[in-house]
Amino acid sequence: MSLDKRYSKEKRFAEEWLTNGGNATKAYLYIKPIVSKESAGELGSKLLKNVKVQEIIKESQNKTSQELKITRESLLKDYEDIKRRNIGDSDKVAILAMQEQAKLLGLNAPVESHNTNLNVDAELTNEEKTDLARAINELKETKVSSKK
Repeated sequence: MSLDKRYSKEKRFAEEWLTNGGNATKAYLYIKPIVSKESAGELGSKLLKNVKVQEIIKESQNKTSQELKITRESLLKDYEDIKRRNIGDSDKVAILAMQEQAKLLGLNAPVESHNTNLNVDAELTNEEKTDLARAINELKETKVSSKK
């Protein structure tokens, strides 16, 4: 296989992986639709470890981050704002924001909850997704109006 074709395969895989939210199986099936889902999972995982694929992904993430002016600090601030706005009203959203802050800071210890009925690892309900989206939009609007 020529170097150009190999790079093209790596680039297409990386772009699809970024587009589909980080699903290596789907990304591999995108470039090789004839393989089984199980094989695609294994091969996609292997391809994610490829240095060239990692470079393509990192380059794309950096470009997007610069274009959107998103920094680690701005994300931390956004999560802090979401957390503060949702404590009490939507504890699950607040806890998820704290977990994302912890990941960004490299503090990946699990967040403990004193509310034993709150399962922070569960999928968000549609209502909670709506609350989170609303909180993010309010935050964006606040930032835009404060810059004027």
